[in-house]
Amino acid sequence: ALPFWPAPAAGRRPADAVGALWRRWRLRRADALVLGGKGAAGAAGRRWERELAGLARRVRVMGDLELAHRSAFSEGPGVLLIAGTGSAALARGRRWARAGGRGPLLGDEGSGFWIGRRWLDARPDAEALRLARRPDAVAAVAALARPLLSRAAAGRPPERRIAREAAGHLAALARRAARDARLGPRAPLCVHGGLARSPYFSRVLAGALGRGFAARRPARRPEDHAARLAVELVSSRRG
Repeated sequence: ALPFWPAPAAGRRPADAVGALWRRWRLRRADALVLGGKGAAGAAGRRWERELAGLARRVRVMGDLELAHRSAFSEGPGVLLIAGTGSAALARGRRWARAGGRGPLLGDEGSGFWIGRRWLDARPDAEALRLARRPDAVAAVAALARPLLSRAAAGRPPERRIAREAAGHLAALARRAARDARLGPRAPLCVHGGLARSPYFSRVLAGALGRGFAARRPARRPEDHAARLAVELVSSRRG
């Protein structure tokens, strides 16, 4: 079970990367392989499954967000809200629905990167350009969110305003995904990502979400759920 697998580097197939791991572990062919991969949703995931077929008797590939959702809600309905460097919401009700997740250039509203960028709007151009020129610019800007939220928790009005705006954007993603998935009122909701580790921001986000959701903790870790799915694949084959 490989819960969160990065997107393969340009020119490298997923089978090459997983094959290298198999050699390190001295595996020839596994009974089952479950992989949650970045960029592995839909047609890309089916292509990965075909490429990985030689490494396991049963293969199941899904996007990393889908695996995180399935683990959080034990395959049941709910809204998974991602609030980290980026932002997105994935909901499962009568159907699957996604909101956000368009990346820092086109979206990621309310994310750590968005918070850092909003803070830089009020800073000198030289400071913003210095971060923008770094090879890890997105991560560097997102890293500004943690100290900003600490200052917001201490009562700084400008930082509190940014935190409220971010929470509003995240709540809007959750509501849109829930609506498109045709979930009813008080839908289960889990928040995943670094911003959720701030007690102050968690309270602000809860206020922005209102009473339309029932917040809960994830049922299990993605790696544990991926292992369960792999066991189910083996059992179904034997059955």
